[in-house]
Amino acid sequence: MKPNQFVKFASLTRTLLIIFLLTNVVIRLKAQPPTDFQNSINNLLSSYSDTSQPAISIAVVKNGIPIYSAALGMANIEKRASNDSNTQFWIASVTKQFTAAAIFKLVSQRKVSLQASVRTFIPELPEIFQPVTLDHLIHHTGGIRDGFVLTALSKKPESEYTNENVIKYLKMQKRHNFTPGTRYEYNNSGYVLLATVIERVSGQLYADFLKNELFLPIGMKHTYVSASFPNNAMQAEGYHATPSGFDGGHFRGNTYGSTGIITTLGDITRWVQFIQQPNSIPNLTAMGNQLLRTGRLSNGKSIAYAGGLEKFTYSGLPVYEHFGSDEGFKANTLYFPTKEVSIIGLTNNGSFYGLQALLYRIADIMLTRTNEQKADVDFGKADSVVYYYNTSVPQLLRLQFYREGVKISNTPSGYAAPYLISADTFFSIDPLPARYLKKDRSLQVLDNCYHNTYVMTRIDLLPPNKTFEKYIGEYTSKELATSYRITQGMSGLQFEFLPGVTFDLFQVSETDFMFEYVGSNFIQFTEKGFLFSREGIRQLSFNKK
Repeated sequence: MKPNQFVKFASLTRTLLIIFLLTNVVIRLKAQPPTDFQNSINNLLSSYSDTSQPAISIAVVKNGIPIYSAALGMANIEKRASNDSNTQFWIASVTKQFTAAAIFKLVSQRKVSLQASVRTFIPELPEIFQPVTLDHLIHHTGGIRDGFVLTALSKKPESEYTNENVIKYLKMQKRHNFTPGTRYEYNNSGYVLLATVIERVSGQLYADFLKNELFLPIGMKHTYVSASFPNNAMQAEGYHATPSGFDGGHFRGNTYGSTGIITTLGDITRWVQFIQQPNSIPNLTAMGNQLLRTGRLSNGKSIAYAGGLEKFTYSGLPVYEHFGSDEGFKANTLYFPTKEVSIIGLTNNGSFYGLQALLYRIADIMLTRTNEQKADVDFGKADSVVYYYNTSVPQLLRLQFYREGVKISNTPSGYAAPYLISADTFFSIDPLPARYLKKDRSLQVLDNCYHNTYVMTRIDLLPPNKTFEKYIGEYTSKELATSYRITQGMSGLQFEFLPGVTFDLFQVSETDFMFEYVGSNFIQFTEKGFLFSREGIRQLSFNKK
């Protein structure tokens, strides 16, 4: 037997042995009664088996071996299709770790460098993109504007959320949100650019590269990339909650790289097994080892974002996670490396905002810890409400104070996350490690994960003022080739998005206003016009006609 033949034979023998061992583990698990942890998880999930509810799929992997899985609820309520192990889910931004892995695969092949400018591969981007590296894009430190927000601001429907439009509008930009490398800000369009780099360097379509280089080697035979929602019998329909039940509805964009992967619980379990044991597939080991490497700012400080995964601390343990959310779907994965425990959650209930908390409750079971989140604290009736504002970001926070703690929202009426109070510090009840320090009329944001620390000032609500004639008119942005109107309504100024579609402006200072639409949107009036800001877009300039 030749040396290379012996290596292949030894590898085949090892593979067959692993399959045999795994098969016998599964058989033993099926033959034995449920363990304590399985019973505990089953009890936790018992309310999700209703045939009138959307699906939820859960899996647990320990030491590279799947030890628990459950598929509950309905893949399609109207068709009476139950959720099972073959149901395919849209996993939204969980896609990002696969895009990052594909870039790391190209790095291992010495076809790209993480320190190379993105313009090396996409030269049509303007000169301001020259300092932006692939490493910046992976870790969301490039400072570039979010191309999907730009597309939406250009009054395009969701069906035109395409990679082509993202690049089109990025090419029109004259400035970034911040100097590349100096800050972190989550940005979907960075991963669209990475998908484009993958295609241009490999000579393959993004979907084909991931299939050939990742999915098939890992054994993810039921996973694929689709820029748009597929017409597939095994695909779960997306849903959102209504007062009378659930209505169908799914993401209608046409994009990939930042989202777009469709998979099953079994396949995503195989991916998690690989993350736990990257040495199990030698050709992918170098790539797998890169996934957990966190990024750094230009000042040398480490940040929490790794390769499409975020590194936090939960109950004193390091945990990697990433959440995905598009219309009709949510997905999340947790990985505790020191315990070799991973937990996966998939659902076609776009209104289920408790998925992350549910996975951490399962983590408590697996780590034999008590639930420290206290997510079910009843705060009762608010004693007082105050607002804080930061004009430079900009950002607005609404704080509702209760006897038991405080709830904080980044819009006047949006979802309020619960916090406990210790002295003058607010501690997050959710797993994310957010803290705020209250001092007189200021609120300091403490961010040890991303170092985006800043101070917000308490503001007093201004009395209604209807004399804003100087702000009324039409405003145009050259970076969007789009115009908007500021109009006068019954209660004050309004932002006209489209004819007949207006939003009331909430005044936060003499020149600064905001409105609520999928989060906070800020209008800061200047001598020439106004600056528009929201998550992903900072101070986009509009001039008054």
